[in-house]
Amino acid sequence: MRRFASLAVLGLLLALPLVATAHQAWSGPELHEARIGVAAPPIVAQALADSAATLEGMPFEVVPLIDADDAVAPYDAAEAAVGEGRLDAAVVIDLRATTDTLLVATTRTEPYVDALRDRLTVISKGYGRTLEVEYVDPVGASGSARTPGLLVAVWCAVAILVVAGISAERGAVAATPAHGVARLLAVSGVGAVCGVVSVIAVDPGGSGTALVIAATATVTVIGALVLAAESVLGLGGLAVASALMVGPALPLLTGVPPDLLVEPWHVLDRVSPQTAAWQVARDALDHTDGADGSWALIAAWAAIALLTLLTARGIRPGATGPRRAAAAPAPTP
Repeated sequence: MRRFASLAVLGLLLALPLVATAHQAWSGPELHEARIGVAAPPIVAQALADSAATLEGMPFEVVPLIDADDAVAPYDAAEAAVGEGRLDAAVVIDLRATTDTLLVATTRTEPYVDALRDRLTVISKGYGRTLEVEYVDPVGASGSARTPGLLVAVWCAVAILVVAGISAERGAVAATPAHGVARLLAVSGVGAVCGVVSVIAVDPGGSGTALVIAATATVTVIGALVLAAESVLGLGGLAVASALMVGPALPLLTGVPPDLLVEPWHVLDRVSPQTAAWQVARDALDHTDGADGSWALIAAWAAIALLTLLTARGIRPGATGPRRAAAAPAPTP
């Protein structure tokens, strides 16, 4: 009965992300949040930003790009903001024509762009205008739109396999704190190797430092979380933690960004270490710097894993309590 219950839980953990992703594909993308810029003459930009903010079901932070004293052309300002990663997208309005331009980075996936265009078309139609999409190459970007998700999925798989190998060789639980530290160092070393291989594979022309750090941190944190689960549940923790680590990465593999997932999966996925790693990897490939919150989330998960590892002996069943008295030696004849 216990084995059946364990298999049922594992099946549920693996099925939830698949069902959520399929539901998203059938029902159409629903964008939860985005930071959008409006590039137009100051009065028009502010008016459109204010009207967009009041629309029901428009979860955007819409900001005007051009100030009254700004001499930069609207298109140039929008292109720079999107290319540098300061905005998710930007709408350029030319009052001399009836077509507005939506600028989106080439590293955005097609479902994300479609959802963004559908939402912003509502604003354009309200003013009797149309909307067309143009893509902007991020500054120094490398790889395709799906590359960050694929990298994170590979890093997660590597971390799980490394921990599984360590557990098969040395047991599910470290015998001493020193052995536990050695396990974490081994996982981190493999993460650094993953980072170097990732740079060679997808970003050979870049500096590569940010991507190596991202890979090392991701593999280390995922591995530490799996080790923490094993330290509490024994070898069964490997299966439970593996399901939890693989689940949030499945939408990334299918090219569905976290901001397009259905509720409540959207909320749960956003606090996962995999999604934080995806944001960090994307910024590393785009050579932008907007993942401070993601690094904080990764650090929080690392702290949870370390705290669990440090206290596991006190909370693991059978780890505490009085020792059994040594059996008395058999009497000699």
